[in-house]
Amino acid sequence: MTRVLLLSSKRRSTRLYAEAVEELRALGAEVRLVTLSRTVPSDVGLEDVRSLWSASEGFEPEFWRGTAFAAPARRMWTYVKHDEWTLAQAREADMLVAVDPAAVYAVWQLASSDPSVLARSGVYAAVRALRESSAADAPAPRPLAAPAQEPAPGPAPVAVAAPEPPRGGGLLSRLRGALRPSRAEPEAAPDAAPPDPAARARRESSRVVALLEAGQHAEAVALLDELGPTFKNRRARADLHGRVAGFELAAGRTPARLVEAVRAELGYADALWEGGRTKPAVASYLQAVRLLFYPGVHFDSLTSPLSADPEGYSQVLAGSEVHRRLTAPRGRLRPAAPLPEDRPARVLVVVNGNTNFVTEFAARLHAERGAEVRYLTPEDLGGAASYVREGLPRLLHSLATDEVVREEAEELLRPHLDWADVVLAEWCTSMALFLSLVDPGDARVVVRLHSFEGWTNWPHLLDVSRVDEVVYVGEHLRELVQAVVPRLGPEQGPRTSVANNVVDLRRFALPKHGDVRHTLAMVGYAGVAKDVRWTMELVRRLRAHDERYRLLLFGEDLPETGTAIYREYERAYRTELAELEAAGAVERRGRTLDVPEALREVGVIVSSSVRESEHLAVKEGAASGAVAVVRDWPFFAGRQGGARTTYPESWVVASLEEAVDRLLALTGDADVWSRESSAASATALGSWDADVTAPHLARLLLG
Repeated sequence: MTRVLLLSSKRRSTRLYAEAVEELRALGAEVRLVTLSRTVPSDVGLEDVRSLWSASEGFEPEFWRGTAFAAPARRMWTYVKHDEWTLAQAREADMLVAVDPAAVYAVWQLASSDPSVLARSGVYAAVRALRESSAADAPAPRPLAAPAQEPAPGPAPVAVAAPEPPRGGGLLSRLRGALRPSRAEPEAAPDAAPPDPAARARRESSRVVALLEAGQHAEAVALLDELGPTFKNRRARADLHGRVAGFELAAGRTPARLVEAVRAELGYADALWEGGRTKPAVASYLQAVRLLFYPGVHFDSLTSPLSADPEGYSQVLAGSEVHRRLTAPRGRLRPAAPLPEDRPARVLVVVNGNTNFVTEFAARLHAERGAEVRYLTPEDLGGAASYVREGLPRLLHSLATDEVVREEAEELLRPHLDWADVVLAEWCTSMALFLSLVDPGDARVVVRLHSFEGWTNWPHLLDVSRVDEVVYVGEHLRELVQAVVPRLGPEQGPRTSVANNVVDLRRFALPKHGDVRHTLAMVGYAGVAKDVRWTMELVRRLRAHDERYRLLLFGEDLPETGTAIYREYERAYRTELAELEAAGAVERRGRTLDVPEALREVGVIVSSSVRESEHLAVKEGAASGAVAVVRDWPFFAGRQGGARTTYPESWVVASLEEAVDRLLALTGDADVWSRESSAASATALGSWDADVTAPHLARLLLG
């Protein structure tokens, strides 16, 4: 059996992997994948999948500072050479395959110490090689030639001695011992003085980690709090807190002193900045931002320290000189001009790829208001698209050191801004940030913020002095984001408003397929924020009263890889799902292109999320005549806005017990459910249909 190891530097389509794996396996190969992507393909026949993104969670701060500005090929190789699993698989592989150009350098480095391993660039080149080998019945060893243009800049490549023996005795063996990331080294001997502050940080953080490994969490936090103030060297303090935070993330926990780790790293970034070391300062700042908005902490967890203390998050950034320099407002030369009266308004819609919530609205703007609408996407930016896709390090460094990125943005965006009367930046992400690099001239700029952006760095980096209005999808989002990003607040920020998404709900108002009152559904459940386990527990409790209750799950299933925090949730989900599916209580329907038809089988629509902007699936389900149960979204519970200000009070429940009581009362009798079904549909169509929401959003844009 030929062992093939694929290496990929970015996310690729499941179809590509499925086709490649099918062909390789047909030729007698076992196929494994190593990828830098956070999400990895499932159910495509791979023997194993390794996400280097996930495997790197516990790497020490210097790793992240050092890779911030590495070229893609160098970055890929740096991750690979620090991952023991990948090195072991490469040592056992018969063929190494670079799925994309940025993975070629890593494949070349791995293959350079073993002349017997086949190395190929591209999956179809690998297929051809296996076919030729099968035809000849004896593969001829052919090492991959060195890349014609070695990636640069970056650290010098590791010197490769002649391998002895060929498999396992060369580069890979040395890397396993010498280059793996430090996590918890043994304590130095009591009489051994640390040679430098960094060595002391490693030693002391190892003491804290040892307590964490032993399950003594309170003692570990107490020791960390005791040690922190004793570090006067800012690099050493950042290393101490960063190493402990990295260990906790890799262990599947939100670090107890996460904000303190961020504050320490920002302090080191400021020290570098003060010393005139701009590039290292930005790299250190990026490490702080990585920790502060780590997806495992906010998106893969049922709690969020940002939601619990938004003011604390804003303060830690506000105290950083580097952050202030990177986000200094530029303003605009003149205010937006009034809309013309002698021609239709021109609206430029700036998107980062996701147009799900704007196409219906844009079509209505054209049909009902006569507006000319154009879209601007990363594909329209040419080479500058790297700034908005994977270029945050490059973008921030350019902002800190020169005007090149602003000049590029000016050249690319000026024709679009000169054409537009109104610019709508859909989603407050990297495209909105890129847009704010340029003076908008006479155009009115509106940024629409949905939900997830509130837990990212993007609103903090946006130059709001060039934004005329921020539109939030929900009042609760405005409340939270203004707390965590003070310059978007009422005292410092631009005008704000709230407008729901524009969706045609009338197409969901179809007759039900018989008696569906005992059938619950979730439409979209793949993220931890949806908390499908809450709904599964709800069904379990309902079935204790009546076994006719069941749950239909529509959409993609939870992926099988992600952050360590995510994997804890996913493992529990799999265990509970197996039990409920065996009992006939849960059925996964997968993705469906015809959601209105699918909802004809549904009598109850559930929102079990911990956070939402508005949860369109609930509005669509209600429009179809399903009665709704909406959990009081925990990330917003206790604030002025939330689920209770988004939906009728009677739809919202504070606990599973309340949810059970509500559903037993509404679904126990067919006549009661029928009345509630009609009322839910009337509420949805009368409150949230596009006929209601589109005119409101249009008035915000065009007056």
